[in-house]
Amino acid sequence: MSLAVALIYWVIISLWLAVLATVCVAFIRNPRTFGTARLLLSVLTIDTLRNIIENLYFGIYFGGQYGLFPASTVGVLGNPSYLILPKVMNVLAACAVLGLLVLRWLPLASKERADADAEIRLKIEALSQEVEERRRLFETSLDLILVTDRNGNYIRVSPSSLATIGYTPDEITGHCGAEFILPEDLEITRREMKLARSGKDMRNFETRCVHKDGHVVPLAWSGVWSEPEQKHFFFGRDMTERKLAEEQLRRLAHYDQLTGLPNRTSLHEDINELFEERAGAPPRPMSIAMLDLDGFKDVNDTLGHSIGDRLLQEVARRLVAVSSEMRVYRSGGDEFVIVLRDCGDPLVATEVVESVLKRLTKRFEVDTHQLFVAASAGIAIAPAHGSNVDDLLANAELALDDAKASGGRIYRLYVPTLRARAKGRRELDAELRRACANKEFVLYFHCLLYTSDAADDLTRV
Repeated sequence: MSLAVALIYWVIISLWLAVLATVCVAFIRNPRTFGTARLLLSVLTIDTLRNIIENLYFGIYFGGQYGLFPASTVGVLGNPSYLILPKVMNVLAACAVLGLLVLRWLPLASKERADADAEIRLKIEALSQEVEERRRLFETSLDLILVTDRNGNYIRVSPSSLATIGYTPDEITGHCGAEFILPEDLEITRREMKLARSGKDMRNFETRCVHKDGHVVPLAWSGVWSEPEQKHFFFGRDMTERKLAEEQLRRLAHYDQLTGLPNRTSLHEDINELFEERAGAPPRPMSIAMLDLDGFKDVNDTLGHSIGDRLLQEVARRLVAVSSEMRVYRSGGDEFVIVLRDCGDPLVATEVVESVLKRLTKRFEVDTHQLFVAASAGIAIAPAHGSNVDDLLANAELALDDAKASGGRIYRLYVPTLRARAKGRRELDAELRRACANKEFVLYFHCLLYTSDAADDLTRV
């Protein structure tokens, strides 16, 4: 038992040596460690060395008593003057630790506390600034900003609601969004909110809200769902001006700016739509009449383009007033096109065109001028004269050319021989140009004698 008591000191020494080795490894592997961590390692080192020296002293002393070391060591280490050494070591270690705490740890802890306080203060200031910026953004944003619960009840509303939908924030806070959204758009709004709660961001979905004065305001929305807060955050932009601009661009693209009539682009789109309505079935019957004013150039040349423009406006009004069942287009210049839907009867089409031509022969009063013009017309009927817009318009124009070649002020119905004659003229023109380029013409000259003794030159090709 006495031997075990002697050996326990060496076990303690071994354990403290292991602690010392661990501390040394910590210093080696973390040479940049500083602050409280390094001070803690320093305190551990001092305490470890103290324990190792103290237990080494008593381990040798008791080991000498039980024969592990020479007996003379007992007399030396048992000297009262030496026995006080472990206590002195404890005092020195305590002083060293106290010195580290007072001279290093307390100033360093104070500095770290000051640095931490400064960092916290900076973060608080940054957070306060961010909160203030968000508040200003919320209060000054031109877009409508809404915060709602999962059921769509308004929790917070930006002041821009007054300019956007006519209500102050206090008037709509606490109300459900369904009270201000057009009923037709409620379903899409609920669907988008459901998608947001499933984790998907909302981007540019449009709904129409009802303004306080009753008119509809189109809004484009973006938003997110906050699961921790159980709130929707919406940002709505008034699309009224954009919609008006889009409508203006559409009107510029599809309507004549002088007369307000649909233009050639609208004509092509409308006829294509009529053909495509019955895809796979017999084409829908329709009649088109292409009109060209006779005598309009004289008005422009003598009275000026401003009077000519006014005359075109009056012609457009007169054409539109003929019948609500026909649609009138201005294809360009002094040309107009009339479309009769569901009209495949040539007799009906020619009767309508004839009444139009009669109306145009009546006097026009433009400013102080009394003007008289007339029109020629070419008629083509679908699907007999064309099953697509290009063929139908081309055949109507052939009929118009035939009417003008016949003296004008009349109408002509398209017949296949018109295309054959046009094809013949085109081929003859091409052949003449080719022959001229290849110098295939031959000039013959001889005299023809008449009883009157006159002579004529004759050129033969």
